[in-house]
Amino acid sequence: MTKRFVPVLVALAGAAVLFAGSASAATQTKAHTFGSCHKTGHGARCTAEGTANHPSSLWLHVRAQPHQRVYVGWAVQCSKGSGKRRKHGSFSARATPTLTRKMPMTYKHPDQCIAAAAAQLSKHGSIRVWLTVGK
Repeated sequence: MTKRFVPVLVALAGAAVLFAGSASAATQTKAHTFGSCHKTGHGARCTAEGTANHPSSLWLHVRAQPHQRVYVGWAVQCSKGSGKRRKHGSFSARATPTLTRKMPMTYKHPDQCIAAAAAQLSKHGSIRVWLTVGK
């Protein structure tokens, strides 16, 4: 299941980045949540997405209860001037209790970034995914 689901997560996160243009922009604070989701069940999965203006860093967070392995796919599209660049990836890790990873930005000082992260539990439980922006 894991090997088949990772490409689906990456595709889902990539699609979310492409269609998240209307998401609300992050306000300029030290660390601000600009996208989140929560699901419960066996193999629960959810996708957090949002847009951040002039971010200095982007972070994805995953919390699983009870603690277990999670499968994560992510995608980021940043723009600077008239240019746009994308990056995406996937990984699996234990969320004990919270897994935090820095998401790469495609420009050093982008004007705007659209980000998405999709995660799935390996067992039954609840999962929360959220994205934060550093300023």
